[in-house]
Amino acid sequence: MRFLSVCLVPLVVCLASDPFTPEFPPERPFSTTPHEHLVGGLVNPFTGQFSLSATDLIANGTEPIALIRHYYPPHVQWRYSNNKQKNENQLGLALANPSGWIFFPYLVANYRSAGSKEGFITITEPDGSRLVFKRNKHGAITLDSKGPFTNSDGQVLSSSYDSRNTRCSFESNQLIVHSKDGSTRYYEFNHSNDGGRFYYLKKERLPNGRWLVYSYEERSLVAIESKDPHEQYTYAKLTKSGEDWSTHTGQTAHYEFSSLSHNGWYFVYAPPGRVTYGYTIPFLSKAESPLSHDSYGYIPEGLLCWRSEKFSSSYAPYKEFLRVSDIELPKGEKTHSIQYHSNCTSVIHPDGTTSLYAFSKEGFPRSVHHEEQELCYTWLPNGRLYSVEIPGLYRKEYLSDSLGNPVEETFIYDEPYTIYREYIPFVNEKFKLIEKECKKNS
Repeated sequence: MRFLSVCLVPLVVCLASDPFTPEFPPERPFSTTPHEHLVGGLVNPFTGQFSLSATDLIANGTEPIALIRHYYPPHVQWRYSNNKQKNENQLGLALANPSGWIFFPYLVANYRSAGSKEGFITITEPDGSRLVFKRNKHGAITLDSKGPFTNSDGQVLSSSYDSRNTRCSFESNQLIVHSKDGSTRYYEFNHSNDGGRFYYLKKERLPNGRWLVYSYEERSLVAIESKDPHEQYTYAKLTKSGEDWSTHTGQTAHYEFSSLSHNGWYFVYAPPGRVTYGYTIPFLSKAESPLSHDSYGYIPEGLLCWRSEKFSSSYAPYKEFLRVSDIELPKGEKTHSIQYHSNCTSVIHPDGTTSLYAFSKEGFPRSVHHEEQELCYTWLPNGRLYSVEIPGLYRKEYLSDSLGNPVEETFIYDEPYTIYREYIPFVNEKFKLIEKECKKNS
């Protein structure tokens, strides 16, 4: 049996990682495609990958804690080289990046030094946005990521969607992240290696003033507690044991992970803490909980291809990468056929109807055309949503403040009217709540 190494050597001995704690801040592909435009409710027509989330447990209490996982498709090419060994090694390097089912994408932050005081900070937001900040020689920290960014989640606008509103700072041995969603996250140094210094999330102050507290054993998350604003009382708790999670009331989620074979090479998974040969890459194969009863399968390149009896799919190369080409929904029955073109995607649905999705080069949807109806979007150069329109039926225009909150929303129907909004600061100056809202005929 041969095992995949992460460089051009036959074997690598390493310590198995924890599938619940990312080794590096993961990244979800950027897209503003709302759920209603996903093909079959599953596939993003811009990225050609599954867009999935699942809630497995909820620890109920005054401040509930949900155990949620998100699917981060690995960014893999259909072929890297005609040389088999080189191809398998390059695929292994791609799969070694945090991907697959990610439970807590925001747990780990990284600092990489670029001088005596200069360096780069990498974090991931709960929505999967990976951000890089630059620290200059004077200690000032600014956002270095170039985007694209937006304040839109479909037709809903808010400053809490715009990653440009996130900022971070160092205080003593802590990295503090003031998130766009209104939470403040406190990271403490855990370990360092050739990749830099790694900070793990210890406490999170929610917008309502309550706390989430995270506990670790070395590099593995073992518990999450929600507490009152003074941290005197525990409202709810999630605890990990091996590859299972449980609530303080006794509900349990059980997970199984598997290895993957590709052309005779193996991407190996072993339980955390066990010394093994090869690079350990966990592929979630089964999830059992009060809210989930699913099994999963993957193609040899590590991309998700089926979920229990709910769906199955096949992939085809588009340019150098693999994308979903067909979805059977449910498995073995109805099929959506997808074809990708330059800046657009066409879909033939099971009932014979067709849809055409058009995008900007950054990934912003420009139009969604289904049969005789078309929905059009207009975006400003800074990524803010300006208008949504069904030609001949209605048009809606937005005016946003500097943070991305909509201050005017104009509906153009037979009788046009405008909603005006005002905001007040909340938690920090970059997160605002609606103070009042009024309508006025034009």
